[in-house]
Amino acid sequence: MKHSPILRTAGIVFTITSILGILISIVGIGFVWLIRPKTQNSLIDTLDTINDTLHTTNESVMVMGNVIDLTKTNILTIETTIDNLDETLISVSDSLDTSAVLLGDDLRQTIMETQTALSSASTSAKIIDNTLVFLASVPFIGVEYQPDVPLHTSLEQVAANLDDIPDSLESMELTLSAAADGLNTFNTDLSQLSLDISEFKEDLSDAQVLLEEYHVIIENTEEKLINLRENIGLYSILSCTIISLFLFWMLITHFSIFLQGWHYLTGEPKVIKLSDLKRIKDHNSNQTQEEHLD
Repeated sequence: MKHSPILRTAGIVFTITSILGILISIVGIGFVWLIRPKTQNSLIDTLDTINDTLHTTNESVMVMGNVIDLTKTNILTIETTIDNLDETLISVSDSLDTSAVLLGDDLRQTIMETQTALSSASTSAKIIDNTLVFLASVPFIGVEYQPDVPLHTSLEQVAANLDDIPDSLESMELTLSAAADGLNTFNTDLSQLSLDISEFKEDLSDAQVLLEEYHVIIENTEEKLINLRENIGLYSILSCTIISLFLFWMLITHFSIFLQGWHYLTGEPKVIKLSDLKRIKDHNSNQTQEEHLD
């Protein structure tokens, strides 16, 4: 009994596609095992390249860590120097304030009081000079008094020479006060700089921790790559075996499709019962006996 044209067409399609699938499966299995050595070598070269890159990166990370350590040491030295300078400037500023008060107030007041005392002494000295001059002019007393510069004149000159000193001391007071204020401002800037350096040092510490984490990650990755490289042969065999089993399963599937298509092409098989087989066998046996009798 023959199938309809539609089933015959389906049988042709199934047969052709199944044959192609079987051929592709067979070729695929062979191709997988054929390219396995080359693929394995390529993977080994790639792993070696990646491992070298990670090793170089790891060395760079270690160098950066050493640079950060050196930088932290230098920053610590700078920070200590700034702190010492800060303390020194505070002492200098206090000394300048004290000196300004001493020069502008105490010493200036002392000079002014000295001028007043000299002026008073000059007045008294003038009386004494006049007395001594009078006594020197009297005969038979024996007093000799002929100074080049009278005492009261000398005292007046000394007092006059002190006139500019209070103003100079006041000017020095203003200058020292301005210097002290400038040092205080500079000291404030130094304190801010010290704070910024401390924050920068903390950032360096955070960066160092991050670099250590990268170092650990890179070392773990290198160990995994080394382990993968050592077992790449086993992994490639397992991979090819899995792919081959899949292709073999596809081959069996396509073979089943081929049988189905072949069934559509050759017609529907007849079902033969056991009684029919026995009848055919007896018939063949009788024919054989008749031929022998003839």
